[in-house]
Amino acid sequence: MKKSFFLLLVFTTLIPQLYSQNLKSFPKNELYGGYAFGSAQEIANVYSDIFAISISFGLLDFNLKSPVGPVFLGYRRYLTKNLALSVAASYSEFTNEYKASDNPKILFTAKNSFVTGMAFLDLYYVNSESFQMYSGGGVGFVNVSQTITDTSSTSSGQKSIAAFQVTAAGFRFGKDFGGFLELGYGFHGILNAGVSYKF
Repeated sequence: MKKSFFLLLVFTTLIPQLYSQNLKSFPKNELYGGYAFGSAQEIANVYSDIFAISISFGLLDFNLKSPVGPVFLGYRRYLTKNLALSVAASYSEFTNEYKASDNPKILFTAKNSFVTGMAFLDLYYVNSESFQMYSGGGVGFVNVSQTITDTSSTSSGQKSIAAFQVTAAGFRFGKDFGGFLELGYGFHGILNAGVSYKF
């Protein structure tokens, strides 16, 4: 009985110390920001427009104009050396111009904007002082706003839908200041890159 109590006492005092030492070996916080390409919202928009054109038998044409983002900012907290939680917000917008295929005059434009907030969980396979490799994913919500303008009127509306991001592979280079590159799919794009600061 005394031996079991002694082992339990050692276990409960040693594990927190090992945990704290693990966290002391590198910064626990990280601020990051970046730019993404090939977001789910942009891809869905292009496919829906292609479908609309196909059912119009080629009478309608569209032009994707002035895409922005997603541009994102986030904060990451390392729970252990191999596990981190983060939150991030992003903004993206693009405008579509629609016209008849036989007339260069624009019939109407649709401006779409997306404000997204997500929470992420990342698993680190490699977490050295100057290089990290990880995978993860996030879920959240996106507020979608659309403004449609034609030759005589303007209408607008908005809605909230679920947002997601899957990071198949992420890489970060650098110590306190560094750069990162992520490959995945979702509301932060197929490819995104940026800079971060650990403290």
